[in-house]
Amino acid sequence: NLVHFLEGLLEEVAKGHSPFSARSAAAQAEGEARNLMTGESADMHSAMLAVQKADLSFQMMMAVRSKLIDAYREVMRMQM
Repeated sequence: NLVHFLEGLLEEVAKGHSPFSARSAAAQAEGEARNLMTGESADMHSAMLAVQKADLSFQMMMAVRSKLIDAYREVMRMQM
């Protein structure tokens, strides 16, 4: 049923298992920044791209989460 489906999706997003992989993007950005700071890499361009990608992934994940919550609330308001 739709309610269980939406609840499952909300749980997955809350755990960080979204299809947008915000956690992996954040981990990659952290690694790129660390390499830049320690001198292992001098490529600031790829580090900045990784940080921007992580930020965009997080924003997308939060937008999807908000839409899922709105859809869940709308379903719960429906009269049977």
